[in-house]
Amino acid sequence: MAERLFYDLSIHSVPDGKNTVQELVSMAKHLGFAGIGLSNHSTAEGLLKSDGIEGFDIFRTVEIVASNPSKLHGLVGKYRNNVDVLAVHGGDEGINRAALENSNVDVLLHPSTPKG
Repeated sequence: MAERLFYDLSIHSVPDGKNTVQELVSMAKHLGFAGIGLSNHSTAEGLLKSDGIEGFDIFRTVEIVASNPSKLHGLVGKYRNNVDVLAVHGGDEGINRAALENSNVDVLLHPSTPKG
């Protein structure tokens, strides 16, 4: 049987979150994760390259927050080639559907949680 590897692909570091990258990696390793996806909301700036840390994978992730499907498609086009994992913050039916129908979107997050 193949070894199972666990990843959390929606980790927010400073400025969106409260912890530094080093703290997040340390905790994820302690919990047995094989890697994490470092994410900021609708920006890929400041994210690490996906080089990893000595046997630990780090993926560049962006979580897109869009007000409508048209803006979603524009942001997907803007960030797709700059990240390893492109996630969309859902929450309303139009955004959810647009994300699921877009082959450049990897993950739909929070599909039933309204933004705000």
